Amino acid sequence: MTSLDDERRWPGTVAPATGSPRRRRGSVRRTTTIDMVRPDGLLGPLVLSGIGRDLATGIDGEPYLIDAAATSLTVSAGVDRAVTEVVVDSTSGAGSDAPLAELIGQRAGSGFRRALAGVAPELVGGGSLVHQLLDDTPPATLIAGSVLVRAGLLSGLDRALPASATTNTVVGSPPGETSVALGGPRPRKLPVDICAGWAADGEMVKAVATTGVPLLGWGPEAPPLGSLVDGEVDPMSWHPVEDLGPKAMRRRRLIDLWRGVGPDGRTASAPVQVTVVFRDTYGDRRDESGEVGAVETVVHEYAFTARIDPSTWIVTAATAVPGPLPAPECPSAALSAERLVGRRVVDLRHWVRDEMTGTSTCTHLNDLFRSLADVRHLWESAALSRGESR
Repeated sequence: MTSLDDERRWPGTVAPATGSPRRRRGSVRRTTTIDMVRPDGLLGPLVLSGIGRDLATGIDGEPYLIDAAATSLTVSAGVDRAVTEVVVDSTSGAGSDAPLAELIGQRAGSGFRRALAGVAPELVGGGSLVHQLLDDTPPATLIAGSVLVRAGLLSGLDRALPASATTNTVVGSPPGETSVALGGPRPRKLPVDICAGWAADGEMVKAVATTGVPLLGWGPEAPPLGSLVDGEVDPMSWHPVEDLGPKAMRRRRLIDLWRGVGPDGRTASAPVQVTVVFRDTYGDRRDESGEVGAVETVVHEYAFTARIDPSTWIVTAATAVPGPLPAPECPSAALSAERLVGRRVVDLRHWVRDEMTGTSTCTHLNDLFRSLADVRHLWESAALSRGESR
């Protein structure tokens, strides 16, 4: 029997990744997760809980911890979506001396990264786990808004709660479930042509025009990434990750760096190889009986590979492969990865912000590209942890 979720998927939705790559000897891996939860209910504040780990694997196959970090950032409910609390912790001490309390009152969406750079420039330029977790604040805040749309609390046209909003019981929903009556028109301008999925003539815009709700990515169930692609289990493949609860979202990212053998048969002449696994998931699903279970389903997913010249840290090859995505037009953005070739990795955050816009791009894939700015720091930190020369 076809489920309601299956019917919401556009034809051609591809299967998600079934695991993570095996850790290679002499490699380094960064894994991060951002959980988007509302512990006080869907009309309460949003909490972004970040966890990350940098782990080197020696030539002997043994793991070496480089850094581990955790962040918690609370965002107010309502239109402003203002930061009300920031907490960071890491084994490296990154961010411990930064005046992050100055971020309180800043918007968690547009302008947050600029504000972070203003109060903690050394943190932003240092390539640390703490910075990567905080850098994900704007996109995490954005996609967390879709939970309210999925729950029927907001339409696709109103992604923020007006101050005059009132709550009403949802007819036919479980006891205690509420909806939002938008007390006065405050339409949010649709992000038409901001990315491939929101192309003016695309299915996303058509869905909003027809139903008031965008294609939210009712994707397939998410296979666990903690296991390896070949089915074996590596307990060090990822940092510990708990099950995702209902009406929550999660962003996962894995970055692997290693070197093979160069044209002269020596590792020293080989490029740095990059593999990235990127996935956003939703932790709630309604089956045919109307019962809700905390089943994690894929919203956005990409696989990415690249080669980098270690003498210049310039990208020499880049390829993105789309997984499950919300709209039929979304996969076309994968071709934008080729535009990274010839760019210095250290410049990618600014370059992506300035250049990667429009219907040939994907805002979530752009976030993957941005994270590559840290790979030199990650590679050199791994060499130091293993007592190697860089």
